[in-house]
Parts: sequence; structure tokens; C-alpha cells
Amino acid sequence: MVLPVSVLLNANPQAWVSLEETLAHLAKDMDEAAEGLYARGTGALPDAWADAVGELAKAEFIALAASFEIVGIQLRSACSVLSGMAVTMITCRRETEQWMDAASWKQCTVADDGTITPPDDAPESVAEWASTATHALRSALTRATKADAAAAEVLRNWRLVTLDVNRRDGIDVGGDVKEHLRGTLPLGTGGALDALKAGVPAAESDEFERRWWAGLTNAERSQLMKALPLTVAGLSSLPPEMREKIRGEGGYDRVKMLHYASDHWADEKGDWKGLDNCTNFVSHTLEAGGLSQKGWTPWGAESWGHTVVSGVDLPLVHYKGQYSDTWGGADQQHDFFATHGSESVGVAGAEPGDAIYWTHTTESPGHSVGEEHHAAVVSAVLPNGDVLYTQHSDGAQHLSLNGRLPRSDMGGDQEIQVLRIRKTW
Repeated sequence: MVLPVSVLLNANPQAWVSLEETLAHLAKDMDEAAEGLYARGTGALPDAWADAVGELAKAEFIALAASFEIVGIQLRSACSVLSGMAVTMITCRRETEQWMDAASWKQCTVADDGTITPPDDAPESVAEWASTATHALRSALTRATKADAAAAEVLRNWRLVTLDVNRRDGIDVGGDVKEHLRGTLPLGTGGALDALKAGVPAAESDEFERRWWAGLTNAERSQLMKALPLTVAGLSSLPPEMREKIRGEGGYDRVKMLHYASDHWADEKGDWKGLDNCTNFVSHTLEAGGLSQKGWTPWGAESWGHTVVSGVDLPLVHYKGQYSDTWGGADQQHDFFATHGSESVGVAGAEPGDAIYWTHTTESPGHSVGEEHHAAVVSAVLPNGDVLYTQHSDGAQHLSLNGRLPRSDMGGDQEIQVLRIRKTW
């Protein structure tokens, strides 16, 4: 059933934006509480209470910390879907108001199902307009309905109201927290993207698309270009300057890059067999976008690239020796791009097509302070600023950066580095 005109007009999506901001603050409070409890349970408490009872108290502290952490994850999941739904509802509601005003000016009546009827004595031009306006108004109602359904599916999900998802001996970090990171957080980001996609006209004429795009505010256009870069770039009537903005100015095409990431995050194309391929994947996406290699051979100190034979898609030619260290090593790649003209934009400045790296800030097994140990591609940025990334090894698409924030109980803290790659060679 499509939302009636009256229901959409009575909606208050701006209140959802305020609610999202409130929930985001609560999620931060949950994270801070969890960090404090982890510190007490794994640090000060064992030193001050070194007996069996102290061990039980430690376990309770950690379980309580895990509960706070899970609630934070659930809140952030809700924040994601609210931010996506709000944008679509705000734009669809505005469209509805504009068509209602236009109908009133032309002395037409508007039914709750979106049908616009001209007066009996209206000229043929008004009757034709009413037909066009009815189609546009019903499109807005349909898109709002789809966004509402996508959000409702997430907000009603049992994961958002359940702490112990694995049903094993209470709440724990290794099981329940990880399950919520892997299941509950993507639930919200997926719902946000679905709600945003629902707001973009599909299978409409170029004229319809142009009118819809022109009706958006600059802020809304920016939000959609960051959250749905491939969807927006695929609009046939998108103004050329907007498409070029999505493609970027770094010497490669970010749309082609993101298409490659979307097509190959889950397959083995270009993989080094038996090895971690996260940074190798980032390099392949950049190459797919048109970033040319640097250096005559992949073995030079200033090289980024691979041998000619490695470009042949055969199993036996994809091995590490065919590639430069900067191609497949997260630390080496980050340092190479950082010293060859790429811009550090920070998490707040991240855009689709940027490269993202995780840097150790404390000593941990196998990694030293300042060393990058993981790399991925920024694939979307939600309206609330949540950065989504696509990675390989383990392959995943549109993961929330909130799922990789530092956790003091997980073996070493880390910080995020976001680079806007630029070709300077």
C-alpha cells in the first residue's frame, strides 16, 4: 500500500534528524562507558583484587562493558537508517507540497492517493498538466513508501533489541559484540542505503530526472553523491559537472574504481593465493580507475605497479613477486602515496574513492607503533557522516567505519588514515 498524501504531509522527518543526533550522542556515551569498564576489568581490578572473587568481578565488569558496547552498536545502527530515511522523506515531502501548491493554483483537486483532477471546464493544457503532475506526485508517494518500508524492516529487527545474540552463557566480547558488529551494524547501514536509493527516481524520463535533481538542495545533492555515487553517476540526465565531480580529479576515474570494488570484493580476481589481499585489492581498484603505474619495473624503490605478465588473468601469474611492495603492503602503500602528492583528508573529509588505512598507535603482536596494517576503499558516506568502506580479505561491502573503531580489549589501539590519492608522476 502506498502512503497517502495526508500521511506524508503530516510526517515530520526533521524530527528524525534530531532523534538521530540524540541517539548518536548516546552511542558515544555507551562507548566511553564500555572503555572505562574494560580498563577497570582488565587493568586496575586484577591488581587490586587478585583472588577467585576478583576474577568473578573482572568477568562481570567485562560482561557489563560488552553490554554497553552492544547498545552503542544498536544505537549507531538505528542512527544510520534514520539518517538515510530522513533525506528521502524530506525530499519526497517537499515534492508533494510543491505539486499540491501547483494543483491549488490551477484550481485542481488532489485525492489522497495522489490523483490530480482538473476542473470540468479546464482547458486541454491544464488536463495534460494534471496527468503529468499525477504521475510525479504518485512517484514521490511511492518512493517515500519504499524508504519507509526499508527503514521499518531494520528498526523492527530483533537484533536492535537483543544483547545476547549467540545465546551462549551470557553476554561476551568474543561472541556477542563481534556478532553485533558483523550483523547489527551492517543492518543499519544497508537500511540507510536502501532508503536513500528508494528516493532516487528509477526508470523515468530524462526530463523527470532533471526536474527531480533541480528540486534538490545543494546539501541534498552532495549527500546523495557521497552515499550513492554509482547510482547518481548512472543517472542519464545528471549534469556533466556533477558526474565529473563524482569521478574526481586525482588522475583516475573514481566511478570506474568503485564499479571494480563493487564487482570484485567477493571474488578472487587478482588475488595472491594464500595471502592477505586487502591492499592488493585497493591497488587493483585504483588501476581499474585508470591510475597508471609508477616505475619501469615493480622492483624499484620508488615503484608502484606490477609486471606485464601479472596482468594476464591466469592463476599461476598472480603471486607477490610480480608486484611492488607498495602494491600489496598496507604500510608501504600508505607511505608511498603519502609522500607522492596524495592528500590526507581525515575521516570527516572522506569521500567515495578515497583509500583508508588503519594505523597502530600502540605496540601489538607483529605490528609496531605507526605501522599501517589494513587498507580498504571508501565506498560511501552516509548523510550522518558515517564512512562506509569495501574491503577484501575478508571480503565485505559497505562496512561501517564504526565497526573498526579502537577497542581497548582487542589487542592494540589504532587510528584511521584517509588518503585522497593523486597521480603526481
